[in-house]
Amino acid sequence: MLKKLRLKFIGINMALVCLVLLIVFATLVYSTARQLEEDAAAALELALRWEGPGDPRPFTFGLPNGNSDGRSRLIPVFCVTVSSDGSLDELTLGSGDSVPDEVLEQAVEEALASGTDRGVLEDLGLRFQIRTIRDDTRIAFSDMGWERSSLTRLILNSLLVGLASMVCFFLISLFLSRLALRPVEQAWEQQNQFVADASHELKTPITVILANTGIVLSHPRQPVADNQKWLEYIQDEARRMKS
Repeated sequence: MLKKLRLKFIGINMALVCLVLLIVFATLVYSTARQLEEDAAAALELALRWEGPGDPRPFTFGLPNGNSDGRSRLIPVFCVTVSSDGSLDELTLGSGDSVPDEVLEQAVEEALASGTDRGVLEDLGLRFQIRTIRDDTRIAFSDMGWERSSLTRLILNSLLVGLASMVCFFLISLFLSRLALRPVEQAWEQQNQFVADASHELKTPITVILANTGIVLSHPRQPVADNQKWLEYIQDEARRMKS
């Protein structure tokens, strides 16, 4: 019984710890995903406003958002201007890389066909934002690969931290279960000792009572006075059992 009680104690503790860790990690992943999405949206807004090489607006984030450690993050963003005649003009590429023409044309086509001014192209892994400037349509795209890689690293790190935490809490719960159940173990041992002592104390008077009643019953024709000694023995043992 004590072993089952200890396992139940550990199981309840581990379940509560697991629930708390799940809530913390889920909140962390959700808030990080939201922050990455906001950074991407800010980068898209910068790309839409960028006028060309002479415009000093950066495509790095960190210091502009109040990061005091001096680090910044480069977000891969490029912007395309769709002229009224349908021609494409790639204005800028935040990461410094080039985009294949077929990917560029497909991204512009899907963005314009979406019917919204912002959204996600899942098959291409791009975020987009559309704005009309004068007679042209400008579309900014942000690669979602950095978002997914950041979330993947966060989830993997969270799993490692969670696993290590569960092992530590298991050892702590195992130690605490022994401390918490020590009074129960003592009470259980005392109860077993009491039952053993009571059993031992009851065996002797019961044996005497059974022996004396057997003697009395073996002489059914004798008067009570002749069996008074045996009856007194029975009465004495009964009183002892009562006390």
